[in-house]
Amino acid sequence: MRILFVPTWKCNLQCSYCSLRTTTGADGSYQLSDRMLEGMRKDKPVDYWLSLFEKLPASQLELTGGDPTMYEGLVGLIAGLPSGWTWSITSNTLRVEVVQQLDLSKCLNWTASYHYHSGSLFNAGLLSIKKRGLHPSVTLVVTPEKITSAYLKARELSGDGYRVNIHRALLPGFSWKDEQYTDLWNGFKRMLQGLTVNIIDNIPMDYTGNRYSRCKAGRDYMALGPEGNEYRCFAHLLAGQPMSVTGTPDTCKVDCVCSYDIDNNKPER
Repeated sequence: MRILFVPTWKCNLQCSYCSLRTTTGADGSYQLSDRMLEGMRKDKPVDYWLSLFEKLPASQLELTGGDPTMYEGLVGLIAGLPSGWTWSITSNTLRVEVVQQLDLSKCLNWTASYHYHSGSLFNAGLLSIKKRGLHPSVTLVVTPEKITSAYLKARELSGDGYRVNIHRALLPGFSWKDEQYTDLWNGFKRMLQGLTVNIIDNIPMDYTGNRYSRCKAGRDYMALGPEGNEYRCFAHLLAGQPMSVTGTPDTCKVDCVCSYDIDNNKPER
């Protein structure tokens, strides 16, 4: 089973383009939902999660957030995973003191999210992982005003041998379809020619190839929220629609715009 796990909504960055933020601010800026803000005070302890994992079949735990390294019990959680379990993570990788303590023996993949305000700690985190035999990949988010910085960082990371994924930031009240920004993006892609990078032109379509399909959420895949609730999928988690799936797992019957097992299973109809 694949389990997308959000141990905490906490994050040590405040990115304006964060996809988990909703445009609720009076000035139109991104803000976390009230439910997520409330949830930050209710992270479940390590013992709760390890007890739950013991009841489940051996699974691949996919940690995201928030930033998983902000979960205070992360080191103990990883060390205590049941036999046969593996894990992967998406993190800004800035809490180097946590990264250095994690047991990477069961880690399948580390995706490091680079942000322009990350500073030197980002490279230190990458190096800490790489030195222990795990080769992380890097996701780089591009904003219009940071095109040159994005190119320089992509060139640096690619030159150092990292797998680099690049996509455009999704910003409130802004469209990359405007002619000036379309030209800017196309020019940026030409700058990247010759570099070993994966360019994602359109997140919604590239990540939801089987839109309005029925996936196996709740049977081969599920999600867990920081407050301890179980969800059929990440979309249900974001919507705050928990349901018990560990007792009687069943295939989801909802036609969804984000079928989360599209990379691993053919959708059911």
